[in-house]
Amino acid sequence: MMKALFKNSEYDALFEKICTYTSNALINKSDYEIILTGLKVYLNIEACFSATLFSIDHHTFDFYYRTSTALHLEESLKIIFEQLINSGAVAETINFSDIREYPIEDNDGLGGYCLLVPLFVPSGIIGMNLILLDRSVKERKPIIDLCRLFSNNFAAITHSCILSRELTELSENTEQKIALRTSDISKNTRELKKILDSIQTGILIVNKSSGLIVDVNFLAADIIGTRKKNLIGQKGDDYFFFLGNKDYNRESKTSQEGLLKRNNGKLLPILKTEVEVSLGETILVLESFIDISERKKMEDELLRAQFELERRVEERTSQLSAANLKLEEEMLAREKAEADIIKLYWAVAQSPVAIVITDLDGVVEYVNDKFSEMTGYKFEETVGSNARILKSGDLTSESYKSLWDTLLAEKEWQGEYKNRKKNGDLYWASTHISPIRNKKGEITHYLGIQEDITEKKLMLDELIVAKNRAEESARVKSSLLANMSHEFRTPLIGVLGFSQLLAADLKDDEQLEMARGINQAGNRLLDTLDGVLNLSELSSMESSLKFGKINVAELLNEFSATHLNQAIEKNLEMKLKITDEELFVFAERDLLIKSISKIYDNAIKYTTEGTVTISIGRKHDFEKDWVIIKISDTGIGIAESDHEIIFEAFRQVSEGYTRDFEGCGLGLTLSKAMIELMHGRITIASQLSIGSEFTIWLPVLD
Repeated sequence: MMKALFKNSEYDALFEKICTYTSNALINKSDYEIILTGLKVYLNIEACFSATLFSIDHHTFDFYYRTSTALHLEESLKIIFEQLINSGAVAETINFSDIREYPIEDNDGLGGYCLLVPLFVPSGIIGMNLILLDRSVKERKPIIDLCRLFSNNFAAITHSCILSRELTELSENTEQKIALRTSDISKNTRELKKILDSIQTGILIVNKSSGLIVDVNFLAADIIGTRKKNLIGQKGDDYFFFLGNKDYNRESKTSQEGLLKRNNGKLLPILKTEVEVSLGETILVLESFIDISERKKMEDELLRAQFELERRVEERTSQLSAANLKLEEEMLAREKAEADIIKLYWAVAQSPVAIVITDLDGVVEYVNDKFSEMTGYKFEETVGSNARILKSGDLTSESYKSLWDTLLAEKEWQGEYKNRKKNGDLYWASTHISPIRNKKGEITHYLGIQEDITEKKLMLDELIVAKNRAEESARVKSSLLANMSHEFRTPLIGVLGFSQLLAADLKDDEQLEMARGINQAGNRLLDTLDGVLNLSELSSMESSLKFGKINVAELLNEFSATHLNQAIEKNLEMKLKITDEELFVFAERDLLIKSISKIYDNAIKYTTEGTVTISIGRKHDFEKDWVIIKISDTGIGIAESDHEIIFEAFRQVSEGYTRDFEGCGLGLTLSKAMIELMHGRITIASQLSIGSEFTIWLPVLD
């Protein structure tokens, strides 16, 4: 699997490439060439399209861009690395001291994955490689393993080659001078050796002019890991490295942290102090140093602790911010709740009904102003007393027990009874008592709402008396109408019968005309009597009506057949328009025929020439489906201002409907009342001298 990850070479070839990246192979190359050669090794990994080095400044501990295999993407690579720093990814990688991978969003086409490769040497971290992989890679673990294998070699060789060249350049300038002056300096420092060996600090004595070591104490040799004689004559600066300074400036600094290179190749953090000593014409520098490895570890721990503390502070700040926001919301909710409570209090205090709140034993804890106004008891007199102070004795012990049984069963009680005011007056109260529950659903109090209904009771008594009187009047009216029907109809029928007999026997034209006039007047009087009786009966007919399913088309066919002669007698044309044979209504058949007949009679009466048309249809109006029956004529018409009064009893229109026409004005009134009994309505559309159209609306029965 690992061989498939590399371009143009097998697994062994890649390792051969890694192995060729050595100090000897890079000895004559510049810093830039050393770094770029190492970065190009990463490009042999499939899916890797960029390798970039970010070095660390050991004074500020900030990373800065060094170089990359993709120089044309320098700005984009800097942005990606800055985003990784801000997100904490770089700090996380340093803490784990190992390679970490992170997805990256598209940035100038650089979307995919990135590997953060830390570069460590014994003295600490010297930089970070940013390796970019495209999205096609699926197996990233082998890649990470290879990067881990190479990164250690890359860090060590890069660092050592640069340091080695610096040391070589320094030693070439002073090598001959060191050899000439070493013996003289050694003689002048013998007396100093005993003192130096007793000091528990590593000390090197260096000739200031040559930079060569003329003597060392035992502790210095022990720390460096060699014998004293092996150090004498060596260049002192070969063993010291100072972060951020290639050349140690003795005139500007006398004490500085740095690294000591031990014979085994490891670097040891030290604190170095220098003191100049004059021996004759020779100036020596006493370079003392102490091992600060433990202090560095503590500093690292402190840095980690500081980072963790800052993270926790940031997290806690976020939590406090969220808590503060929640607290503000709770305060707003509490303010709103308090405002609602105040509104509720004033609503209760100013309620137009009396309100009483008691505990579970009936002891009053609150009454509003209306209660004091109704009963005469002040707030101070009522609170703390039992609600029994209002008892008038009207409520029986059984009723009182029923009230408490209802409340103890956690139900509401409602009733009417007499209460007693403070002055002894009795009043009727409509009372509603309900339990008050807390958040747990437990009953803590009872709420009583009372309304003084004394006047309502008096009015009700008066209404009952009035109702009894009205019912008695209705019975008297019914009896009167029944008697009138009998007393009027019997002689009228006799008059009509005799007038018909006379008309049949009389030969004289004048006498015949008189007999016919008697018959006509009798019929007119009989129609008026029927109208008055029918109008009075309609109010009591609703309960006796027999509703059923009626086919309107079938009913109108029968109606036109029986009423056709009325039109023929006046030389009028009667038209029947039926577009739907399956329209049904739920109505009283005889009542429907009578209502249609009265409208039809009016159409015949007030039309001297032309047509009377009956039509049916279906219409949706007022969110309901209706069967509409239209009866239209080409008669004298009705002015729009008179459309309402024609449905009033005993009224006729003077304009158009003159007294030249017979009738007492009850036809349309009866028709409207009959239609409304069948849950319908009637409308009119009419113009003077053009004609009228009456529409009957009845609910559709599907």
